[in-house]
Amino acid sequence: MPLDAAERAALFGTESISHQIQRFLMKREGCRVPARELRMAFSDLSKATFASAVISLESKRIIMIEGTDVILDPARVSIPCFIRDRCWKAMRMERRFTAETISVLALCTPRQAKEAIRDLVNRGAVRVVYRKPGEQSIYEIASDAVIRPAGKRKRPGSSKVKAAWKRMRELGTFTVLDIDGFNGISRRYARDLIQLLRKCGCISPVGVMKDGHTKIYKVEADAPPEPPTVD
Repeated sequence: MPLDAAERAALFGTESISHQIQRFLMKREGCRVPARELRMAFSDLSKATFASAVISLESKRIIMIEGTDVILDPARVSIPCFIRDRCWKAMRMERRFTAETISVLALCTPRQAKEAIRDLVNRGAVRVVYRKPGEQSIYEIASDAVIRPAGKRKRPGSSKVKAAWKRMRELGTFTVLDIDGFNGISRRYARDLIQLLRKCGCISPVGVMKDGHTKIYKVEADAPPEPPTVD
C-alpha cells in the first residue's frame, strides 16, 4: 500500500523527497528497483514533483536508469549523514588533507567537506595544521582520535545489536529489510547479525518474500531476551 507524505517522512526520517528516494533504493537488493515500483511507493506525489526529483538525482549521477530499472550509486548518496561518513573515511585515508582533497575523494561539494571538517575539529577528532587567510587550510587526524579499525564488526551484545534483537522479538517474523537502517544498522551488518543469530538457534528461516530471494525469519519461542555472544 502506498504511503502518504507524513508516513514516508516518518519511515525515512526526512521530509526531503530526494533523500526519501535514495533511502528507498538503499533498502532494496543491489540498490536497484523497477521504475514502476518506485513510482508506486511515491504515488501520492504529483507526476511533475516525482519526475523533478528523479531528473535531479539522475543529473547528479546519484541514480541511473537502466532499462525499466532505477539504480542508485551508493558512493554518490547525497544524504548529509552519508556524506559525513564518506568524508571521514577520506580523512582517515589521507591523514593530512585540505577541504578540496576531501571534496574530491568523498564525491561531495567543497562546502559539504568544510562542514564535515569543521564538525570534527569541534569534536577534537581533527586539528588544524596550517591556516592563513586567502590560502587553503591544512588539517590532520588527531593522534588521539577514536578510529574504529576498518573491517571490525560489532558482536551481538553491543547496545546497537541489543536494540535490533529487541525489534526482532517484537516483530516475531522479519526480513533483513526490517533491520536495515534500524538504529543506524547497515544492510551488510544486519545480514551478519542474522547469520550469527541463526548459528545460535535464536532465529530460523521460514520462507521468502514475493521477490523470490529475500528470506523471512522467525524468532524461536525459547530464544533468550538478550542476544547471545557468538565467537
